[in-house]
Amino acid sequence: MLSANELQRIITEARTFLEGRLRETLEGNREFWADLADKPLHEFIDAHLVPDHDLLNVAREEILSRLLVSIQNRQSSSNVIGGSIDGGWSTLAEWLEGFRPEAILARWPEPDDLLTFFREQSAAKRIRGKFRTETQKSLWPQFARSVLSAAKFMARYPTAQAFRDWLDSFIHSDDTIAALPLILSQEVFGLGLPLAADFLKELGCHQFPKPDTHIWRLATALGISDAETDYRLMLDIMKAARSIDMTPYEFDKILWLIGSRDNSSSRYAG
Repeated sequence: MLSANELQRIITEARTFLEGRLRETLEGNREFWADLADKPLHEFIDAHLVPDHDLLNVAREEILSRLLVSIQNRQSSSNVIGGSIDGGWSTLAEWLEGFRPEAILARWPEPDDLLTFFREQSAAKRIRGKFRTETQKSLWPQFARSVLSAAKFMARYPTAQAFRDWLDSFIHSDDTIAALPLILSQEVFGLGLPLAADFLKELGCHQFPKPDTHIWRLATALGISDAETDYRLMLDIMKAARSIDMTPYEFDKILWLIGSRDNSSSRYAG
């Protein structure tokens, strides 16, 4: 584990690097840059590091919607699922009873029932592209199963506040906080720990990083973590962030910004 001074140096250099890349991008659009030239670049970076806490106050239906967004973000699912529906996510909301858990479960008791509905929409050309259902590993059968799994999970909580109270019951220590996405990944089919952490992070929970491939690569290259599992990596990021008075959300965003850019990892590994 790096010292707090070493971690702070990495973050300082990363911010300098990001501001430089941002300046290059803005200067490439002179008309846009003219309107922003007097604004300090660090303010753009700072704004990106603040979660939208208002999301924690959304309705239960919006929470379920965001849960399903996270599920379909894995691999190519976002293109095959949301990206192939005429009208996109708003159409899916209409199909899935406004994302009301009890209404979904009443209309489609089993995944095959929902899959049949999706197949009918495909036949009616409301879903573009090939509608593959050859195996249970095909994306549409998996998504149908995920929808009902997520609906059953959210149906446990009669109100959004009840769900938020459940979240709050874990916010005590790194171990209990890290257990939350682990539990979600087991309760909701197709979510997985990285996407569960991302769901919570984007919902406004600043206690969570997302242990995705960018974070893995950069955290390993920089010596921040030598973890071999998503769970341990998440704990290492949480500990590193706390040691320099950053939230895991902020630390995650900085690493993601530099790790998702071409050659950024090799730039910082040196």
